[in-house]
Amino acid sequence: MEKRRRKINWITLVVYFITGVIISALALFFRNPFTAENTKDALRYWSDITLVSSIILYGLVFLSFSAHQGTFDGLTYSLKYVFAKFIPMPHIDEEISGTYADYKEIRKGKRKPIPIEGLFSATIFLIIAISCFIAYYMV
Repeated sequence: MEKRRRKINWITLVVYFITGVIISALALFFRNPFTAENTKDALRYWSDITLVSSIILYGLVFLSFSAHQGTFDGLTYSLKYVFAKFIPMPHIDEEISGTYADYKEIRKGKRKPIPIEGLFSATIFLIIAISCFIAYYMV
């Protein structure tokens, strides 16, 4: 059996990285390293900021992976079923016309692998956080 290598989607990688930068920018409001009294405190603040970004990115990757593996299929099916009863939409009616087992089979064909771009971006932020943390104790 031949293994297929998954190519990196560069646009997705950039989106995850920009998301991490935006999260870091939001964290700057709570921990402003530019107002630190010395270099040691600034390094601690930068470590905190990038660690928060990496944890949130890892969480987003986990949610994306679990959603693609079918964790939320039951919730999605029930919400689509309720909305289809009140608001007629032909594309939703096709998906839920059968049973839940039929819906699961349709969704099984749409499964995606783990988003390695998100893992890569989160790991970069984690490495920056660890580097700042090590530099904090070296200063």
